[in-house]
Amino acid sequence: MMRFTSVDNMVGHEKMDPEVVVAEYNIHGETMREPRRTFVMPLVMVMTTNDDLIVHTPDYNSPIAAAQALGTASQSLAPWRV
Repeated sequence: MMRFTSVDNMVGHEKMDPEVVVAEYNIHGETMREPRRTFVMPLVMVMTTNDDLIVHTPDYNSPIAAAQALGTASQSLAPWRV
């Protein structure tokens, strides 16, 4: 449904635990169905390592930005900006 084209504004945050890194970034892309829309979606990834291996990488996007990109956001979300 979406094609990602680039990433920017990446900021890494080291936490007190040296095995955890938090990264914030924006993904740019376009929807793959008509009408095609371009979008910018903010994401956060929390990466956990152990012995220099990545063991867990959940990421969190903005459901409002995703709904707006896909054209499925209700009118009640229209005033929100991401």
